[in-house]
Amino acid sequence: MTVNLAQWRAHFLERLERQLAVTADGRLAALIDEVAGYSVDEADPAPAAGPAGGEVLGPLKMRVPDGGELSFFGMFATSTRRLR
Repeated sequence: MTVNLAQWRAHFLERLERQLAVTADGRLAALIDEVAGYSVDEADPAPAAGPAGGEVLGPLKMRVPDGGELSFFGMFATSTRRLR
């Protein structure tokens, strides 16, 4: 179970929207729509509590069956080369 899905989603969407503004890639627009549709638990941390938009790491916390919590980070990287 994701502990901070609202925070992760807000950060990920912000990064995707910046990339979409540069590339106008329809596949990114579709991905934005999909991620924006993820439902979140009201108990999630507020999106504003996440990392600044310029940061390249996105936080993700998962609760494991024994009640512990695992923290992951994902790196957001972009290319200046347009894929065909």
